[in-house]
Amino acid sequence: MPIALAGLCAIAFARPAWGLMLLIVVTSTLFHLARRMAVPLPVGYVEPIEAVIVVVIARFALTAGRTSPPNRVDALAFATANRVLISAMLPYAAWQFVCASFGVVAWAGTDHARFALRFIISGLVPLALPLLLLRTDQCGRAVFKVALWIALITALVHTGIQLVDYRPLMQSAYVSASGNSEYAFVASSKLRSIQHAEFVRLLPQGTTLICLLAIYTLVQYIVSRTRRRWQLVGGGILSAALLVTVTRSLLFTLVAGLGLGVALAFGCGFLRRAVMIRGALALALLSGGAVVYDYARPGFLQYWLTRVELLSGSDSRIFSTENEARGRDNVSSVRAIMDHPLLGVGTPRYPAEYSLRHVPATDIHPLLQIGLVGGIPAILLAFRMHLVLIVATIRKMRTDAGARRSLVPLTAVLVTNALVFNVIGAGGTIAGSDLVAFMLFAAEAIRVTFVPARARSLQPDSRPWPSRARLRIREQVSLCG
Repeated sequence: MPIALAGLCAIAFARPAWGLMLLIVVTSTLFHLARRMAVPLPVGYVEPIEAVIVVVIARFALTAGRTSPPNRVDALAFATANRVLISAMLPYAAWQFVCASFGVVAWAGTDHARFALRFIISGLVPLALPLLLLRTDQCGRAVFKVALWIALITALVHTGIQLVDYRPLMQSAYVSASGNSEYAFVASSKLRSIQHAEFVRLLPQGTTLICLLAIYTLVQYIVSRTRRRWQLVGGGILSAALLVTVTRSLLFTLVAGLGLGVALAFGCGFLRRAVMIRGALALALLSGGAVVYDYARPGFLQYWLTRVELLSGSDSRIFSTENEARGRDNVSSVRAIMDHPLLGVGTPRYPAEYSLRHVPATDIHPLLQIGLVGGIPAILLAFRMHLVLIVATIRKMRTDAGARRSLVPLTAVLVTNALVFNVIGAGGTIAGSDLVAFMLFAAEAIRVTFVPARARSLQPDSRPWPSRARLRIREQVSLCG
């Protein structure tokens, strides 16, 4: 739908804040709106993520110098924040761009060239998003807040669809209507699940955003002083959306994120008794939601237990050929990386000669996809990118007690994403809408870390969600144009 994509880009150019908010709507909700808007090209296709980000970059480039921070101190803070982001992102982006560009040339005329080009577009272009969000501070705050509301609505709709178990609606909500061949195998697998499975294990487009925001809101509830009930309710809604997918890695990521949040709270010296009580309430809410859902759809908890028991078999052996899907894909990927350790193979999918399956590679570990593109250095640079962001927030928490309650939830998300979500193979945040979700948190964490409090509105932990939130979003959007 070129017209729809052109309209979205026009909005992004005229109003960058609105464009970025609409980008989250089309990429992190249901019904695969982004793929319906994709424009095919001779060597692939263009999706809203890269189109909108490039347009916003062009808008800010054309208006450079027209806006500036209110004073010299704030200007220095924004410059420092930009330097940290560039230091984190640039080495990884430059290395992967060079390796993937070689891949486009080396694999010319094959699907691997298209995969390499797609990685450059969807895996590197979104890395510019935090710089754009910091370009106008009010814009970044507004986009982050709207992302939270979008995730909440998506979580409610997703949970409702699963609860009523209406299969015809599931097909349009979870299965892409795109005609691109690389989605055909995944789409057929989803259709078989909808037609035959008792409990349909399908994920909405915004799963990564929902997962990271669930950790953020629940940890925010654990460490905040006041206005806690909306954070608990919001975190419960987001957690329920993850629970009904019956996806073990997502549930483990959520629980691990809460544990990391509690550990960071202890490290910051917050009252241990209060933190433990609120953490226990968050877990009780999650458990209670599962019991209620089992009452509405009998057999749900038993199905969950069956899925957990499967971990004692081949399901947990994700680097073994005994696991016929993910395990074999990962073994093939490791072999390809070992044969090309320095520069990788230039594409996020292993060459056919390494394949141990007779179907497309759909379950490659996210870190191995990075390694396939740029070899072992790319994996190390990816960890470095996360480490730079995490170290910056931890240093701020050590030196500024007033920022700790705001930074603990954000740091918990950053650490969980680096050490859990991208490591256990839960999907990863290496490209597309998943990377956009991670970049939203990277931008917010760096903003809270470096931008002076006087240049920001109220701290996140002291600001109620429903009351005054819509007014503040409108004010911020109007300021960032």
